[in-house]
Amino acid sequence: MKHGLPLILVFTLGLLHESYAQKIKHTHDTSYYAVYPGSLVLRLYYTEKYSGVEFPSADNSTEFKYKPNTNQGIGLGFTYNYFSLNLAFGPSFMNNNEDKGKSKGFGLQLHAYPHKWALDIVTGFNQGCYIDPQGYATAASNTYYYRPDVDLNFAGVALYRVPNGDKFSYHAAMTQNEWQKKSCGSLLYGGQAYYT
Repeated sequence: MKHGLPLILVFTLGLLHESYAQKIKHTHDTSYYAVYPGSLVLRLYYTEKYSGVEFPSADNSTEFKYKPNTNQGIGLGFTYNYFSLNLAFGPSFMNNNEDKGKSKGFGLQLHAYPHKWALDIVTGFNQGCYIDPQGYATAASNTYYYRPDVDLNFAGVALYRVPNGDKFSYHAAMTQNEWQKKSCGSLLYGGQAYYT
């Protein structure tokens, strides 16, 4: 995990550098979508995440899940041409369920959508988790078992080929820096992988 994220970022920057270095201008059907080259889109957003690690029961007893107490957050991001970067964090005033313990967390998302390709890299880093359901592994049924030493971290990458990129704009749907004038879709070829 320590070496995986830097390798993913280096790969992404290499892909972006190659696409700009070659100065490849793509042509698309302008009756389907409009492109605004050089535009900068800034965003401030609210996020609500539902992350956790579930431990199924082997003997039909209660299953439990470790969850961070940082499910709500504020995000900042930007989009420029093919590249988007978002950073979200959970301020303490938004996650004040003190009965679930204190958690710290942030997430980083990187999106690159050059012509006919879609690349998404997502990460999340959380420290301090509680056990759901309430009362599991505690003396009182109305409390949560909290572990400040439990971390929940994940990283994922998705890479897809968008064969109908001449008429379908991935940007219009995902980053709003292009305008899809006519309805259109595309099959996607590729895959995704996650590490928790």
